Amino acid sequence: MIELTVGTISFKETEVHVAYHIAGQLKEIESGTPIKATYSFPLKQDYTWASMVALGAFLPYLVSRDSQVRVTLPIEPTPWLQEYWQNYLTAMFAQKSFSVEWNFTAQYHTAETEVLFAAGSANRIGLFYGGGVESTFALSTFYHKNPLLISVNGKDWMNADKEKSPIKYNLISELMQKYQLSMQEVSMNVRSLLKDTNAVFNRFVTGNLFYFLSAPIADKFGIGTLYLSTELEYALSEEEHDQSIHPQFVNNIFVKNPSWPLFMSIYMGFPKVSMFAKLAQTDFIKYIYSCFNNSSKRWCGACSKCFRISEFCDRIHLDRSVIGMQEGITGRRENTPSTRYSWKYMDKIYGRKYVREWVLLGKHAIKKFKQKILHLEN
Repeated sequence: MIELTVGTISFKETEVHVAYHIAGQLKEIESGTPIKATYSFPLKQDYTWASMVALGAFLPYLVSRDSQVRVTLPIEPTPWLQEYWQNYLTAMFAQKSFSVEWNFTAQYHTAETEVLFAAGSANRIGLFYGGGVESTFALSTFYHKNPLLISVNGKDWMNADKEKSPIKYNLISELMQKYQLSMQEVSMNVRSLLKDTNAVFNRFVTGNLFYFLSAPIADKFGIGTLYLSTELEYALSEEEHDQSIHPQFVNNIFVKNPSWPLFMSIYMGFPKVSMFAKLAQTDFIKYIYSCFNNSSKRWCGACSKCFRISEFCDRIHLDRSVIGMQEGITGRRENTPSTRYSWKYMDKIYGRKYVREWVLLGKHAIKKFKQKILHLEN
């Protein structure tokens, strides 16, 4: 059995700190450092919400590692919270037998806890925005509705670590200024606390963490619906990766209560290359940032995102300089669960050029060989 104990919860104007302890041999989770989330406005002291953030950060991951988990929370018994997690975890681990034991210490009483969501209408749109093809395509279709852009970033977050490179957020700043849009950022340290792979983090953590981190923003700015834009290829790769943000699973993330915002996956009927082609007809294409690495370059030239975006440019005859991509980055056919459909639909829409493909494969092989030789020499 693994035990997760949520300890002291402290609100410091724009920040919330949540102490925790995990009893069990899990080297992947750092101990001694509290969960910390930072906003641009003072937070309401809602201890139940803060507990949900901590549970979102660790509970699904812990269940993936052990079939028995005991949770201790410093709040009063909350039936809807237990029901939510039972339903969520049952959906996520449909093929696995597990049990979660709950213990509430009532360190923080209901009288001390504000209701997170104020009464009244909440009809504004929120869009999770990372600057990639999917979210930029979504923005290009309904920017005139004045959506509030929401970004979650922090140390070690995949291509969202400002300490490593500000390129992505400089582009976003230019885009917001041009179209008179606004963004709310949440800085979060959980990615540094849970030291597993990006694939595992996305599979068990990202989705509901995005949702609960966005709750104060939804309350503050009157957001009734949160949109996450995904492409057709992603929707087709059911149960193969990133379950927590998969279109088939998003329905399990939001709290089924009228006062909480809806969470929806949109545009999963569009192949990604079609989104890219549509963007190429607008000014939004100039602001695309779709590289996995937080390097000193906008396009590192060594990750699969760079290979695919370069191939997109070739297929639709777009000059790479439009998106700030340097010459020399070429497409490379992939066959992983998250990429093979991209190539399938590029071939279906634009045709497959076998000779060019073999030439590119040869170039990549020669490049890799030279890099290996250089590595051995050094």
